[in-house]
Amino acid sequence: MSTQVQIRKGNTIQTAAFTGAIAEITVDTDKKTLVVHDGVTVGGIPLARESALSANQVFSQAAFNAANSAATLSAATDLTQNNSITAAFLAANSAVILSDATNLTQNTSITASFIAANSSGVYANAAFIHANASFAFANTISGGAAIDNVARSLANSAVTLSDATDLTQNNSIAAAFTRANNSISANAGGTITGDLVVTGNLTISGQTTYANTISVQLGDNIITLNSETPTSLTPTENAGIEVNRGNTFANSSLLWIESSGKWQANSGSSTGAYFLASESDVTSAFLAANSAATLSAATDATQNNSITAAFAQANSAATLSAATDATQNNSIAAAFTQANSVYLPSVTRLNVTHSGASAYLIDQYTGNNPELYIRAGETLAFNLNVTGHPFLIRVSNGGANYNTGLTHVTTTGTVTTGSSAEGQVAGTLYWKVPAELAGNTYVYQCSIHSGMVGNIVIERPNHDFTNISVAAGTYGNATHYGVVTVAANGRVTSVSTFQVVDSSALAFSIALG
Repeated sequence: MSTQVQIRKGNTIQTAAFTGAIAEITVDTDKKTLVVHDGVTVGGIPLARESALSANQVFSQAAFNAANSAATLSAATDLTQNNSITAAFLAANSAVILSDATNLTQNTSITASFIAANSSGVYANAAFIHANASFAFANTISGGAAIDNVARSLANSAVTLSDATDLTQNNSIAAAFTRANNSISANAGGTITGDLVVTGNLTISGQTTYANTISVQLGDNIITLNSETPTSLTPTENAGIEVNRGNTFANSSLLWIESSGKWQANSGSSTGAYFLASESDVTSAFLAANSAATLSAATDATQNNSITAAFAQANSAATLSAATDATQNNSIAAAFTQANSVYLPSVTRLNVTHSGASAYLIDQYTGNNPELYIRAGETLAFNLNVTGHPFLIRVSNGGANYNTGLTHVTTTGTVTTGSSAEGQVAGTLYWKVPAELAGNTYVYQCSIHSGMVGNIVIERPNHDFTNISVAAGTYGNATHYGVVTVAANGRVTSVSTFQVVDSSALAFSIALG
């Protein structure tokens, strides 16, 4: 046997207190392992036994395998999570698409999608915890430094990947949740801020449909009102179009009046509503024109001749009305207008127009809102062309309307009297002035613009002094003498006598008014 070399030794306690020389080797008799000294380190540096090294390798290999398993499991979990997130996102989108319906089940679907999305987040958190556990387990194993480092790197990569997956999942979940919450509730409604296109039928049920747009465009040619009226029943509701004119004016409208079977127009002015003429109305107006001719037994020969000529022309036009020639129709209209123009005999027919909203203009008179003269008991005709300025006869400026003796004839022959004849803007207004108004001054005035007003002076009838010679003694007696009163315009208004004290001074006198 070779030469025996025995080195210094000691138990673990003795070895731990010993500082050996550089490169000196001692034996730990308890651990049965060599200890290398460097001349500085107390207790030296123990060397690993073969069995211990094998165990460390096993542990390192196990840690490496565990880390790989953690990474594999994390990747599988990620795939499962991604699939879950995709399914949740699709489910959320499906819930959004179905959210326009009114079924409560849709809301339940949205809630289920939200729960599924949250479940994906729970799975991601579980994967994260598992990766951390693998990382901690790898760190507890000593020895095999290179393998340990690889295991740690793999574990850290798994953690980093899990964190990234968690962030993506959380963003997807948040987007799906926001999208689901922003959908219109089938029960509570909501607001659409973008364009909306409906390719199917649209049915709206409610009290009011309001469209705040610049223009409304319809592709259909016919708008049907009262469409819910059954075809088996007789309609009873009026229908039409109404224009809102604010608080200043009444609303204007064009309505079909079911009870009358006619269209009714309302301009929103004081003239009120009026029916549009039908073919039967035109016939009635034509008959009214003929009736006007029958009533033309006036005292003025010129008027009788005009009425007779108009009547003859109207009858002649009626005979020719079966033809289709436009000239014949124009002749009928001209004859009808001429017949209506002399509905009542009058002293004169004044054409009334207006100058903006400030004044009426009347032919035969000059200036704005001229003063008119008429004798009590005579008839005055106003041919109106004053759209927007309803014409009234009043007792005074801003006073009550005066309706006695008023007759209005429209251009289509419709006749109204009394208060219904007031406030017209077209046609002819006749005023047969009562004799009892002699000596008073009434006015004509616009019902909307009070500044459009003028006087109507009602004079007494003329006294006929033809072939009467006034000489001394003709009027009067021992105590009176004659007096003739003359108005400012030169018209004799009255003849009377005047009592005197001195009967020797009888004389004829003219009093100037």
